[in-house]
Amino acid sequence: MVDEYHTKKPDTDNLVKGVFDSLNKLVWQDANQVAKITAVKSYSEVPGMEIIIKELK
Repeated sequence: MVDEYHTKKPDTDNLVKGVFDSLNKLVWQDANQVAKITAVKSYSEVPGMEIIIKELK
């Protein structure tokens, strides 16, 4: 099942919201500053989350 999409709970939008809330005041002042999001939830041999933050110009 590695690399297949994970279509069960938790919902992808809830995972993103949790990350956004935890990064408020650390990476940005408020999540309303975020203009672009790409989120994929898939199975992997190593559990985890990869977060890449880039400043838009």
